[in-house]
Amino acid sequence: MPSTLQIDLADVLPDVPSAEDPCARRLSASLGEHTGVTRAHVTEAAPGEAAKLCVHYDSDRAGETHLRKAACGTGRRLTEQFRHGAWETPSIRDAEHARRIEKALRRMTGVVDVQASEAGTVRVGYNQGQVHRAEIRGGLALMGLRLEA
Repeated sequence: MPSTLQIDLADVLPDVPSAEDPCARRLSASLGEHTGVTRAHVTEAAPGEAAKLCVHYDSDRAGETHLRKAACGTGRRLTEQFRHGAWETPSIRDAEHARRIEKALRRMTGVVDVQASEAGTVRVGYNQGQVHRAEIRGGLALMGLRLEA
C-alpha cells in the first residue's frame, strides 16, 4: 500500500541550510536504496515552514518506524562527517568576484559545496575528515577577504 513519511529536515540534518544542500541529496539517495522505498526527496520550505524529508514507500514492504530510524541514523552519520561554515565579509566586490571565490574554494580538498554572494556571505559545506574550518577561513583570508565574526 503506498504511504508517505514526512520528517522536518532540521530534525534529521540540523546544520543543513536548505533542501539543495549536498547532505540533503545524500540523505535522499541513501533512503532511496531501502527496500520498499519508491522515492525519497527533500522539499524546500515555504515561508515560515520547515523543509521536509519525504519518503514514499510501499507499507507492505517497509515500515514507517524502520524508515524513520534509518533517516535519523543516516542524518546522524552525515552530520558527523560533514560540516557547514558561514562567514560575512564586506570584501566581495561583485558577482564575478563571488564566482572566483567559489571556484578557488572548490579546489580545496574536502570542500563539497560553496556559495558566495556579492551581498557578502560565503557558505561552505565540507568534509571535516579532509579539511578543517580554520583551513577554509585561512584560505578566505589568503584571498584577501576581511571576515566578520
